[in-house]
Amino acid sequence: MWGFAPDAVLLDEAGVVGVAPVLMAAAVARHRLCAFGDFRQLAPIVRTRTDMGRRWLARDVFAATGADAAAREGRPHPHVTLLDSQYRMAGEIAEVVSSLAYGSRLRTVERTATRRLAGRRPFPGERVVLVDVSALPGRAVRDLAVAPGSRMNEVSAAVALTLAAQAAHDADHDAPAVAIITPYRTQARLLAAGVRDLALTARADAATVHRFQGSERDVVVIDLVDAPPLPGPSRLTGGDTDATLRLVNVAVSRARGKVVVVGNLPFLRERSPHGSPLLTALDLAAAHGPTVVARPDWAGPAGPRFAALAERVAAATPAGEHAAWPS
Repeated sequence: MWGFAPDAVLLDEAGVVGVAPVLMAAAVARHRLCAFGDFRQLAPIVRTRTDMGRRWLARDVFAATGADAAAREGRPHPHVTLLDSQYRMAGEIAEVVSSLAYGSRLRTVERTATRRLAGRRPFPGERVVLVDVSALPGRAVRDLAVAPGSRMNEVSAAVALTLAAQAAHDADHDAPAVAIITPYRTQARLLAAGVRDLALTARADAATVHRFQGSERDVVVIDLVDAPPLPGPSRLTGGDTDATLRLVNVAVSRARGKVVVVGNLPFLRERSPHGSPLLTALDLAAAHGPTVVARPDWAGPAGPRFAALAERVAAATPAGEHAAWPS
């Protein structure tokens, strides 16, 4: 960057860039630095835990200039322009995202194709659906070898895969693009194995929220994973307010026409910290669509495969990187 001196520097995806690289870009710009990004999507990814490292590497330019604080408080910022017209999401999905993360300032310019996506399975006619899996005999476990906060839940995975398969094989529509999104790498591995096992790879994929930032799909199934016997949501899904807000916002806003959130809703509502953005998102979703209790037979078509799936995912993981799988 030091080999030229442009009049202006345009910095894209500035929300995932730490302050130090932004200052480097500013140093070579003779007249103007323009930063384009979303201060409500995922923050810069860093390994450092020191205060100095987090100050310069983990904060983006919106946080450093106070732009995100101004947005939270609903006041204008002299250096920020908000692009408030969105074209990706159906109106009901955008209302959840707008109320959660942008002070209800987003305006939806809806397209016919997006409207038509609501007619797909699962839950034809609905755009936002909560699926409660608390009635199923599932549990969540930690996978400390992958990451301190990584988790897995076979039952929520079975439900998420069943719903994704319904969307992918909807005979009344052309093949949609389907995503199964989860906060945890261990669960993402299990879901990805399920996508392969159910022969959905041509129409669906599964990964973490971080992997899906910047992309979009017709139908999105979000697998929240958290459930007993764990004490509560992780840092990603409740312990860190800013991280939770960004993660939930990115997950929901990947959907163009339909978003289905799968989780143990009583557990999440009881164990999440007061004021958690996840609770706000669940309440907003419930206000814009139905809440459905998962029946035991939902996992029927996929359920028998999951013992083998667990073994395959574990076998594909290098030695020492996986924990015991639940029965």
